[in-house]
Amino acid sequence: MHAHPSLEEGSNGKLYIDDVSKPNLGLILHAAFWYKPGEFKIEDVEKPQIKPNEVLIRIKYCGICGTDLHAFTGEIPASWLGIIPPVILGHEFSGEVVEVGKDVTEIEVGDKVTVDPMYGCGRCVPCRRGDIKQCLVMKTIGYSENGGFAEYCKARCDLVYKLPTNVSFEEGALIEPVSCAYHTIERAEIHPGTCVAILGLGSIGLILLQLAKMAGAYPLIAIDLIPQKLELAKKLGADIVLNPKEVDLTEEIKNITNGYGVEVCIEAVGKKGTYEQAIDLVGIGGRAILMGFCPQGTTISLDTWSMMLKEITIKLSRENPFTFEKAITTIESGKVNVKALISHVFSLEEILEGFESFKKEPEKTVKVLIKP
Repeated sequence: MHAHPSLEEGSNGKLYIDDVSKPNLGLILHAAFWYKPGEFKIEDVEKPQIKPNEVLIRIKYCGICGTDLHAFTGEIPASWLGIIPPVILGHEFSGEVVEVGKDVTEIEVGDKVTVDPMYGCGRCVPCRRGDIKQCLVMKTIGYSENGGFAEYCKARCDLVYKLPTNVSFEEGALIEPVSCAYHTIERAEIHPGTCVAILGLGSIGLILLQLAKMAGAYPLIAIDLIPQKLELAKKLGADIVLNPKEVDLTEEIKNITNGYGVEVCIEAVGKKGTYEQAIDLVGIGGRAILMGFCPQGTTISLDTWSMMLKEITIKLSRENPFTFEKAITTIESGKVNVKALISHVFSLEEILEGFESFKKEPEKTVKVLIKP
């Protein structure tokens, strides 16, 4: 029973907070349940009970992902994302292990950890051919089961990764998005001297930028409409930054590449126009990698004659098959600077403000963390 909830309203959503004056009878006070677009409720929940092969994690930080944002705004249906409300969202998190199941041998109480939130059934055709992240009944912590926008979260021990001593909890909360970007870079087949353009400089785009730099991309071109993000891209390794509001992007790319177009263009926005633009910017024999999530039902127009003449390759990329450990290593080594991306940290009670910051302050907002 949740008596006398208070209501806080933002510009686009509502946050309900349960009456917290009643005695704490072994309940966890902080958990942000997502019910429907624009609405969170801070509720009392029972402490998660772990199975023999699970661990209980005290959450330190949990990032707001672009897909969380899509669900919050209603731009992409929750059912399409595999989200089953009411649920505690949050799949990009780090924390400290406070309890381990009796069958857990490699994780101990006190370990600093992060979690790969997705797991397959192991029985369907994609799983049996090794495409675990294409499982037909994929489960995701923070979507189909409770996630990291809470004080505690449980996870299977095989999904839990220890953080190196020099990787902070804040950085640990960004390992999941780095792992997804790493998969995209692998699909892009970037080699030293490959001309690469990154279209869209949100947190994922800026991670892609750094990974492309690490792979040897040159020249590395960063494209966005927001000057502050272009400046950050320069600091993180971009050789050239372009603002489509200020230049004719197609002509500028031709000038940079002697008329050929880029070898690789990675789209990290998730809009019809940028999908089409990424394909258009690719030169002869090049590759367009589409990573941004478009709303369900989005269709794009393609110049098939141009595509045929250039013999380009179009790939889509999602999730993080077998890249989690690689992501940890890139952060541990300092090759990818994720701390530079953290623009805001909000408490759990401020979660609505965190989600709305992307719309209210797009020029200042890159990566938002929630600290329960």
